[in-house]
Amino acid sequence: MPSKWLRPLRVINETASVRARGTHGHRDMEIISYVLEGALATKDSMGTGSTIVPGDVQRMSAGRG
Repeated sequence: MPSKWLRPLRVINETASVRARGTHGHRDMEIISYVLEGALATKDSMGTGSTIVPGDVQRMSAGRG
């Protein structure tokens, strides 16, 4: 039986440009973000947020509650 923590990889996105799109939900995902240039700001539904810059890596567990 597979572990509940190990699931198939669903998607890999490579985006050259990201624009603010407001709020959107995720369900049961582990999200890994890395920045090559510019900055990426994120905020969850509880108000916790951060900004990552080139060379940073961010890992989030999304949609667990």
